[in-house]
Amino acid sequence: MRDLRRLNMTVSSSELYATWQAHDEDAIQGVLGNLKYAGRRQELEQLRAQSQQAFIDSWRLEEGDPVYAVLIEAYGRSATRGRITGNER
Repeated sequence: MRDLRRLNMTVSSSELYATWQAHDEDAIQGVLGNLKYAGRRQELEQLRAQSQQAFIDSWRLEEGDPVYAVLIEAYGRSATRGRITGNER
């Protein structure tokens, strides 16, 4: 659980217990899927970067919508620590 909290994936033990008690199969599978990344910080960071890039790429396809232009600009301004800035193309 410590690794998940460090990665901004907050899961309390009471939430986890409630999920299992409710037999919420979708939530249980989600938790189990997330746990496979515990302790694999580098792989998780790589997946995040790929996901961010996919969003930026899809937003760039929406050339006529000014909302996406604002989102791309905001993303580029907020990018820090060597992450994708949104200005690569």
